[in-house]
Amino acid sequence: MQLFGLPAIPSLAGLENLLETKFLTIGGCSEDAAAGLPGLKNLAGLDNLHTAQYLSITNSSGLVDLGGAPALSNVLALAVIDNPGLAQDDVDALLAQFPDAQQCFGGWDTCDCASPPHIDP
Repeated sequence: MQLFGLPAIPSLAGLENLLETKFLTIGGCSEDAAAGLPGLKNLAGLDNLHTAQYLSITNSSGLVDLGGAPALSNVLALAVIDNPGLAQDDVDALLAQFPDAQQCFGGWDTCDCASPPHIDP
């Protein structure tokens, strides 16, 4: 599931019925800031989401914390990219819900969207 290019969206309200997804990308997998959700303040609305195996949160300049997904516990990889309102402490607070996940926090120069590991045949 990808949510991107929605500058007027202030929250993820309406996604309360989402329980699981393999991929969840909030803000798009591109360096284009226009792909983000700049009106988003946190992850409120993802109240019942328990699984997002590959979670990417990008380009959302309005984010001030990563709260709002209290049931989220099954994540293999988390990428938090180019969200200037967030600090490592915000990422760590979310990671406490799934401490074994791989994570990257930073800019596009250091992180890519979360995805399964590439295995050469």
